[in-house]
Amino acid sequence: MNRILNTYIPQRSDIVLAQLFRQGILPDFDSAVISVKDETIEMLALKGTIYYTLDGTDPRMIGGEPSPISKVYQSPIEVSRGITVKSRVLYRNEWSVLSEIRS
Repeated sequence: MNRILNTYIPQRSDIVLAQLFRQGILPDFDSAVISVKDETIEMLALKGTIYYTLDGTDPRMIGGEPSPISKVYQSPIEVSRGITVKSRVLYRNEWSVLSEIRS
C-alpha cells in the first residue's frame, strides 16, 4: 500500500497527461491566465488567440467554431461585480481547456 501511495500514484498523473497529449485529447499548450485587478480583468496566453465571454457561456461552440457572442481579447476589460468570464485559447485550430473566473 505504501508503494502505491508514495510511488505509483504520484507518477501516474504525469503518465496519464502525457498519454492524453499524445492522443490529441488535451492540447499541448496552456489556457489563458486570467487576473482581476479592482474592476479590470486581464488575460495572458503565450500562444494563440484568446476568446472570451462575459455571460458565463463557453466561447467555443459545439463543433469547434467560436461562439457568436465571444470576443477576441485585445486589452484589459472593465467589468462589474458578479460577472463570470470564461475564456479559451485557439492555437493552430485547437482549443485550450476552459478558464473561468468570477469578478
